[in-house]
Amino acid sequence: FSEGLAAIQLGDKWGFIDKNGKIIIPVIYDMVYSFKDGLAGVKLHDKAGFINNKGIAVIPLMFDEIPFYENDVFRDGLSAVRQNEKFGFVNSKGDLIIPMKYDAVNSFSEGYASVKYRFDKYWGFINKKDEEISPFIFDKVYFFHEGLAGVVIKDSVGFINTGGKIVIPIKYQDANSFSEGLARVKLHDKYGFINKNGDVIEPIENEGEGNYSEGLAAVRKTSKWGYIDKKGKIIIPYKYDSATSFNKGIALVRYEGKFGYINSKGIEYWDN
Repeated sequence: FSEGLAAIQLGDKWGFIDKNGKIIIPVIYDMVYSFKDGLAGVKLHDKAGFINNKGIAVIPLMFDEIPFYENDVFRDGLSAVRQNEKFGFVNSKGDLIIPMKYDAVNSFSEGYASVKYRFDKYWGFINKKDEEISPFIFDKVYFFHEGLAGVVIKDSVGFINTGGKIVIPIKYQDANSFSEGLARVKLHDKYGFINKNGDVIEPIENEGEGNYSEGLAAVRKTSKWGYIDKKGKIIIPYKYDSATSFNKGIALVRYEGKFGYINSKGIEYWDN
């Protein structure tokens, strides 16, 4: 269920029911998205648009495609749409904010979206005014997180800021988006963490690492997992066979074949 309604399929058609199982929106569509911010993407007879929770087409079914999954529809208030082989962006009123002129797009994040003018060309970034904020030189791009976006040139990864300037050199084998001010990077097949200035916070010498969550990150050394803080200090010793990120004060771990939970102080809770 999303916003009180759930998609339902009968045969090859889709509609929506409420929590009592009552059909609220007729089962007539060829494809539907979940509701988000009061709207759901739908497709009928090869045309896509958006309906509200009463089934009224708020944005007419006139587009060839709504390209993203539910979480990316109307991200940052805009949704990508495709018509006549070109992509643009509309707002929740159906106004065309970014013209249909791109061959490929990703959804907006923190006010910026990556786009391609042609499939065989490179990626760059635009803002919500359709102004280019970076050069179009990247082979691959990531979403902006915490003011920085990962970019790839010839299989190497670095980061740009919202001005399109490369602020962390494009030299890493791999990198995650920034989380809590730090990003995991890979260099020479080893992992470590950098801050937004590109300073190495945790030496790039580990076998594996997760993202920071609630001030701690899971790190693997000598085939065992433990947790470090943002200064690289070991908070929970390397002893676990697997470990996940912290969520609401606890993390799932595996030790000697058993699964259990630990808190941020390393106190363990095992399933009997």
